[in-house]
Amino acid sequence: MKRLTERNKDGKGAFYPYCLRVDTCGGNGCSGGDCEFMDKVCERLAKYEDTGLTPKQIRKMKKKMEG
Repeated sequence: MKRLTERNKDGKGAFYPYCLRVDTCGGNGCSGGDCEFMDKVCERLAKYEDTGLTPKQIRKMKKKMEG
């Protein structure tokens, strides 16, 4: 699975590298990296991506757990 997010060097935060590209946002991110909404979205997505599981695998596990 290809990740959409990356973790900060300290591992405590996540970001969407697309926002930091010169050809998309001028390399400034969301308002220069001060976007609370994008921070929350990236954190939530990164937690999912950290599992290394695909949506199909998660649905299969959920179905198994529900009996």
